[in-house]
Amino acid sequence: SASASRYGARRYPTLIADYAVVPEYINELARPGSLARWIERLSQDTLERRGMLEGFDLVWQRLRTDRPPGERSAEIVLDLLKSRGRSV
Repeated sequence: SASASRYGARRYPTLIADYAVVPEYINELARPGSLARWIERLSQDTLERRGMLEGFDLVWQRLRTDRPPGERSAEIVLDLLKSRGRSV
């Protein structure tokens, strides 16, 4: 479903970094006061803000590749087709 996809997309930084880069305010945790306090802390030079920025830097480093992702993906597909005896 669309909501499940959006939830998964929000979790990608956490999955890639292997720790909670972005806090997950879900259901009962998503209260206006809690969100407002968190946003206020992120709007200033705080440990939370620096930690989140460092987390996003880590995610960016882990996602970088030596070649464009589309080129690498095409190579993988072509190799798979060749291994199955299909002409390319």
